[in-house]
Amino acid sequence: MSWLFHRRIRISPAIRLNLSKSGLTASVGVRGGSVTLGGKRGTYASVEIPGTGIYSRRRI
Repeated sequence: MSWLFHRRIRISPAIRLNLSKSGLTASVGVRGGSVTLGGKRGTYASVEIPGTGIYSRRRI
């Protein structure tokens, strides 16, 4: 069993810093859509229908 670490820090209502074992990323966006920058996996855009759990995520 391995232990994982993840910490999310809210800078403003639209900007969050995400810190984990794999690195630091920044998420920018509002409810229903965001862009995640940085990290080893690249940049992603996400769109969701709030309150439903339905979402789409695509690497850009």
